[in-house]
Amino acid sequence: MTPKQIAYWAIGFKVMWVVALTQAAEHDWISAIAVWGYTFLCGSRQPKSIWMVVVAGVLCSLIGDGTLGWLGVVQNPDGTALGFPPLWLVGLWCAFATLLPICFRWLFGRLWLAGTLGAISGTLSYVSGGKLGALMVSNEGLEWIALEWAIALPLLVWLASRGVENVVETETHEVA
Repeated sequence: MTPKQIAYWAIGFKVMWVVALTQAAEHDWISAIAVWGYTFLCGSRQPKSIWMVVVAGVLCSLIGDGTLGWLGVVQNPDGTALGFPPLWLVGLWCAFATLLPICFRWLFGRLWLAGTLGAISGTLSYVSGGKLGALMVSNEGLEWIALEWAIALPLLVWLASRGVENVVETETHEVA
């Protein structure tokens, strides 16, 4: 992918992220369409192995965000218990997963760095989402969000790198 294409996908993700989080409280269906549309568009432009990473994103959201909801760290915008992560939040994980081989390839093989960046940026993302009204985030539970992302991002990066390695190996065998 060219640097210009990488920039388009990164900017597209950021625009989708803002739309999803600003609409989540009042019009969660708009958020769901935005994140799942991005996921399928970006995923369809990549090798089939990306869908393994997307499924892992679903599991990270269901387990991680489900646990955060159970702990009371994240709540619905009206203050009720999160219970089950909303469709737009699960989709946001999936959209992010499709971006890993495009914009975060530099993290491949650097899982400790991925964990550190996940802990910091994941927490900041949830705090920002709370400020945009998508969810209520408890300041007392930020370490749980950091832990979730310190585990999830290296896992997703590792899976994405494995998919890329398999594609490169297949292409090499086809050429020979």
